Amino acid sequence: MKINLKAKLMSLALLPMIILCIIVGLIAVSVAKQALQQANEIQLKIAVEGYQAMEMSEYKDHVDEYQPQGVDITIFEGDTRVASSIDGVIGTKASEAVIETVLKGGSDYFSPDADVNGESYYGYYIPIEGGMLFAGKPRADVQRTMDALLLTIFGLGAGFLAAAAVITYIIAGRISKTILTVSETVSQVANGDLTGSTVPMKGFDEVAKMDGSVKRMLGNLNGVVSNINTVGGSVHGTAENLKDTASSTLLASKDIAKAIEEVAMGSTQMAQVVSDVNASVTLVQESSGDIQRSILNIVDCSGRLTTNCNSMKEKIESVNLSSENMTESVKNIASKIKSTNEVIAQMVDIVKSIDEIASQTKLLSLNASIEASRAGESGRGFSVVAGSIRDLSEKTSEDLASIKMIIDDITADFKECADSIEEVVNNNDSNIRGIADVIQSFESVNEDIMETGQRVAEIDRSIENTVREIDNITAEVMKLEDTSESNAAATEEVNAAVEELTALMHDVESNAISMTEQAENLKHCIQSFKI
Repeated sequence: MKINLKAKLMSLALLPMIILCIIVGLIAVSVAKQALQQANEIQLKIAVEGYQAMEMSEYKDHVDEYQPQGVDITIFEGDTRVASSIDGVIGTKASEAVIETVLKGGSDYFSPDADVNGESYYGYYIPIEGGMLFAGKPRADVQRTMDALLLTIFGLGAGFLAAAAVITYIIAGRISKTILTVSETVSQVANGDLTGSTVPMKGFDEVAKMDGSVKRMLGNLNGVVSNINTVGGSVHGTAENLKDTASSTLLASKDIAKAIEEVAMGSTQMAQVVSDVNASVTLVQESSGDIQRSILNIVDCSGRLTTNCNSMKEKIESVNLSSENMTESVKNIASKIKSTNEVIAQMVDIVKSIDEIASQTKLLSLNASIEASRAGESGRGFSVVAGSIRDLSEKTSEDLASIKMIIDDITADFKECADSIEEVVNNNDSNIRGIADVIQSFESVNEDIMETGQRVAEIDRSIENTVREIDNITAEVMKLEDTSESNAAATEEVNAAVEELTALMHDVESNAISMTEQAENLKHCIQSFKI
């Protein structure tokens, strides 16, 4: 047989009361008997002593004096009753115990079971001159008084129990109703339904506090789950943006790599041109020697010098064009790096936003753990969910710290790359200016050669000028060679930085995908709650 909660609560409350009432009743009966016996003893003693105060001659005439109070008086001469308010006892004798104590011992004697002619009495005996005085009450009368007193005690006990039962019934009904309401609310929460009522119960006792705590827990869980749902969506969107940013950065890295390849090709072309210029300078030097050794071949050498000068001019113009192209490519690289730095700045802002979200998620999970621990056993499931959320936020914070370190490395590498590009641009500008000087020099040489036929007399001076110009060309060519080597080294450094950037962007993209999956898992967990 199933017993409902109200019956159990009433049993728990009434059973101790019933046991207490029985114990108190038994104690009260015992105390009442003792008190009634003492009261009767005192009353009888007062009666017999009051009767003793009369004159001896009046004893027999006033034996009925105390009957209105329910007390009978008996006069003894010796051990024999000579006058009494009790019918049929005159001439009977006292008991041996009375004779020994009162007549022989001269002491008062009280007995709750004195035998008076076969009837039981509460009796009190005192000695007098020549006999004894007796005052007594029939035991049956005293027993009726005792029964009435016991009936009153048990009646009061029954009334107290009835009042207690009514109060217990009301309180048990209220408690059981509250507990059932709380149980239904907890059951809804266990099933993921957080839409229950949050109206607090009136009262200030523990049951009302328990109901209020459960209602507050329900409201807090609703808010926590709502916040987690919002944060999960924000994390998912941020992860998607981070993944898109990583993809854009990878595309930018490919463009940078392509531009670097163009720079490398330009550097290779420049190296080839420098080689050709070196060969031409050597040829010019040989031609100058031939001019000095044989003035007769000056016309022929002048023609060849003109041809070589034109060729060198064309090649140097080609070098100049390549340098301008390289400058444009390097500027494009600088623009790409600037765009990439802006993307990285956006990534830093996104990482900060994610870090703030992770911190908020961790705080929310801590609040959820606290509320779950307050809920006790019913909040154990929410404590596990809160722990998983806290672990996720900590993992996100660790990943964000790694991403921030990667972004800092990328920023440093790009700064180094930008510095190298600036150096390349400066060197290339210097090359362009040098090439312009070479072109100008070749134009001067060409003019000198054209004037050679007209000014043979000035051949020596022209040769000296030519040698001087060749020396200048040699110096410029050496500068071009050094610049080409510097360009090659810078190109290798930029290429290495781009490769490292590409690897870092792959890591960022992988972390963004992992964050997206974690956000999806969090969203799936939260969807089990109804808010």
